[in-house]
Amino acid sequence: MSRRWYAGLALIVLLAVALAGCDGGASTATARTVSPTATAPSGPTSWPTVTPSGTPCRDYMSQQSSIIRAGDLLVAPAFADTETTLYQLPDGTPLQPLEVPQQSSNGQFAGWPVSTLGASDIYAAVCNGSTATAHTVQGARVKLAGFTAYSGQLSAWDYCAGYYARPAGVTPNNCDRGTAPTDEMLQAEFASDAPVGTIVAATQSAPPAEGFGPLPAVLPPGSVMYLHLGLTAPVAQGTYAFAVSITVDGAQLPFTGAASLLLAPIGHSWNGQGCTSSAMQAQIPPATNPPTPYICPTS
Repeated sequence: MSRRWYAGLALIVLLAVALAGCDGGASTATARTVSPTATAPSGPTSWPTVTPSGTPCRDYMSQQSSIIRAGDLLVAPAFADTETTLYQLPDGTPLQPLEVPQQSSNGQFAGWPVSTLGASDIYAAVCNGSTATAHTVQGARVKLAGFTAYSGQLSAWDYCAGYYARPAGVTPNNCDRGTAPTDEMLQAEFASDAPVGTIVAATQSAPPAEGFGPLPAVLPPGSVMYLHLGLTAPVAQGTYAFAVSITVDGAQLPFTGAASLLLAPIGHSWNGQGCTSSAMQAQIPPATNPPTPYICPTS
């Protein structure tokens, strides 16, 4: 059962896995909800659209409708990678044993918010689809593309800590908490009250351990570069959408599709171990066949 649930994690890392084909390298007091959008904000229109052929970018481009094509460069939507795997429960969930619903075909749990908690920053990636021409990546800008206020009391399930079911008890889920590939480490700092539409320049926050070297860096033909963008976000609680524009050869590429982060403190944490208390045990029904999974509040 846990393997079936773990399929939901594929939605988060799908983009990073697909981009790897481009021959490239790349609570908890605060929760962040990941929900990449498919439509990029409008950007410069001076870049011609071409179809690279015979390169590692070709097959990837043909399978991704949200890829931005800028000359022979391919830019992926911004995405987030989770260091922990948390799921948001519906607002107002009673503090009692909760039966974990069936997982839907898109990897979410039926009736729960479409969100994945635990991301702390975002990533962007650019692939050089040329067979002969190198390009120079000089930096990136991050745009606050949207904001929706959140005033609920956030409840989150630590998926990796597992669930409870009779008669087996607590069953942890098999989590491989890897990280997305990273070639360049950048930081984007927004003012505490920054409005929607604000654009900030990201600065290099750490020297790369290997790969392309510090920015500006040459992106050879057929290669992909991953930019890891740490965010200092505004302070208001809510869902923020962040898009990225990469600077290449002295020009700004169009802004990517946005990665959305729900920034709000977790009010209640849930897992399988919480169901072992005497108060929760008294509320859990007898064993069923197949076993019924439950999670319970720990705080």
